[in-house]
Amino acid sequence: MDIDKTQALVLGSAVFIALGALVISTTVRTIGSKIMKSYALSPLQPMVHIVICIFLISSLCFSNYRRIFGHPRPLHPETWELAQQIKKNARPNAKIVTLGEYTIHKGGNDLSPVLYYYSRMQGWSLRQGDWNFEKLQKLIHKGATLFAATNMSREPESLPFIDKMRSSFKILYENKVKDIVLLDLTNIVNDRPKSKSFN
Repeated sequence: MDIDKTQALVLGSAVFIALGALVISTTVRTIGSKIMKSYALSPLQPMVHIVICIFLISSLCFSNYRRIFGHPRPLHPETWELAQQIKKNARPNAKIVTLGEYTIHKGGNDLSPVLYYYSRMQGWSLRQGDWNFEKLQKLIHKGATLFAATNMSREPESLPFIDKMRSSFKILYENKVKDIVLLDLTNIVNDRPKSKSFN
């Protein structure tokens, strides 16, 4: 069965609410029956039981309304924002080159699929050692049309490469506060000829 995170969340919430309501209603019924017997109010027992169950289920649903029925917020808002800009500017069959879409550890980097998932696109991730125009040119020949960089300030060594990219290609979107930039690799904006090396 192929379900996404939102469907899994709704399914899990529904099961949790149903089981919780069952346990709570059984507990309330047991306690309620003892109280009703002691006060000889047994004819009202079913009605009280139903009202309490409806109240408990309603309060659980209301407290989780946004999560169950609304649009869940993305777990990575900056990446989501960049993905929306990619979708807005992408041509059919476009591919992206990303920089900064990974977590950094002592043992190396773990590539993140989040931007690719949010944007519904394929592409390549550049890491340290790949920050050069020769590598970029190879990816352009393979179909790369967009360049997306995020979290660049974590790696100051990448900033000269990013600055060259900004001055070489058309900026489609930039948010300096959130450390995001999106460039059009099909649109060279400076006086450099369109050559293999971009040098």
